[in-house]
Amino acid sequence: LVTAEAAYALLSEAEKAAVTNYATLTAARAAYDALAAAPQIVYGDANCDGEINMKDIILVRRYLANYDEETGTSTIEIGAGADANGDGVITMKDIVILRKYLANYDEETGTSTVVLGPPQTETIPSNPSGELPVDPSQAEWL
Repeated sequence: LVTAEAAYALLSEAEKAAVTNYATLTAARAAYDALAAAPQIVYGDANCDGEINMKDIILVRRYLANYDEETGTSTIEIGAGADANGDGVITMKDIVILRKYLANYDEETGTSTVVLGPPQTETIPSNPSGELPVDPSQAEWL
């Protein structure tokens, strides 16, 4: 985006008038700015203190215990990170995954073998040359 914006700024008015995808550039900038400004969710951090610990589990339990199905609200306030599994709803599943996360937490490395948040999708390796192999067995990038 920065490169495209800089290149556009260097164009003459006549050249700018000939650009047909300027709306795409401005839409991309707006989308990027909106994403950059959005608060980052720390999945599992229900109380927004920057840590994932038993306090978060207790808060989610209190939230669920005080949840009113009719109004869809709880008297207990929680942060977006309470949705520990990233499925868009706060349920007992979030408590279960938080407990698993903490049970598998390694104090030395500061990591857990349990991943919080939405399921990660597997990425497909890229083809660095851009050419398709004649023989599929030559496709080292597959």
